[in-house]
Amino acid sequence: MEIVFVGAGRLATQLAKALHARGEHIVAVYSRTMASASTLCLAVGGFPTDDISSLPTTADAYLIAVKDAVLPQVAAQLIPGREHCPMFHTAGSVSLGVLGGACHYGVIYPMQTFSKERDVDFTHIPIFIEANDERARAGALALADVEVSFAEIDAPHGHDAFLLETQVQGQYVKNFLAASTARDAAEGVDGSRPFEKRPTRLPASVTKLEELQKGGGA
Repeated sequence: MEIVFVGAGRLATQLAKALHARGEHIVAVYSRTMASASTLCLAVGGFPTDDISSLPTTADAYLIAVKDAVLPQVAAQLIPGREHCPMFHTAGSVSLGVLGGACHYGVIYPMQTFSKERDVDFTHIPIFIEANDERARAGALALADVEVSFAEIDAPHGHDAFLLETQVQGQYVKNFLAASTARDAAEGVDGSRPFEKRPTRLPASVTKLEELQKGGGA
């Protein structure tokens, strides 16, 4: 996933480090001060900025970890021009509606006190998630390291939109099974033994429709 961080404080620092260690791509980091943004970028990559307007206009997720009092102002500056990008804030006491100008948005709230100096293991921290739609929910779960995939299907069937043409449905099933088989092989799991114990934590991925259609799997 390509992730943009808005904020470079204690929570942002720990989240960015954890996602970077997991192999996610931190594209950019915004902070009120260039020094703070630069310090975090040295640890996780990406380019630092103290100007929200200079942030990329596309990314798989924007993570906003700023003080509650400035969150509405930051959201108002960030969302225009990026309305279709999934956005998440990390404030436990602020409604997800503060990001209502975006199409897909939610809250990712780790119930933990953080410091910049002490790294934490997020697998042992409760993370509360809220989202306005299924695409945002899938993105939030993926960021929380839950195995999940999402596909947005353009179907012209009205209230029967859950019905898919055989060829379309077959492609989804084929790609899902191929990806599952490849994952089992990589993990040393015998796919012919369905009750064999699998690892409890698996890499997360939010898969776009075009990736599924091209054989990316889920």
